[in-house]
Amino acid sequence: MRRSAIGLDIGGEHVTAALVDIETLQIYNDTIYSHFIDSQANDPRLVIKSWIDCIHDLLNDYIASYDQSSIKYDIVGIGIGLPVPLDYKNGISLIKNLYKYESFYGINLTMAIKHALKEL
Repeated sequence: MRRSAIGLDIGGEHVTAALVDIETLQIYNDTIYSHFIDSQANDPRLVIKSWIDCIHDLLNDYIASYDQSSIKYDIVGIGIGLPVPLDYKNGISLIKNLYKYESFYGINLTMAIKHALKEL
């Protein structure tokens, strides 16, 4: 089994998830999933749900094709790229006046994402 992580690239209009080999940092092209997101939504739960839905699609397809796949992945974590101001130590969003993710200001994104992942 190849040790892998789910990489989540969150942009202003899309979210992309893929499996990434931890040792080589190779992205497995057949595991790339993208979703449109509304980063200006007033309810951050809807935006976070779209992030989780992208991960869910990746995992569902991986599980569905697991028996037929010649490569097996040991998924050991998730890495998230979100190019906005954050208090990284505490996971708190500091997003203001960027015209995206404004509704996230002051929210503990670490806790919100962990909570949403439990729904998977």
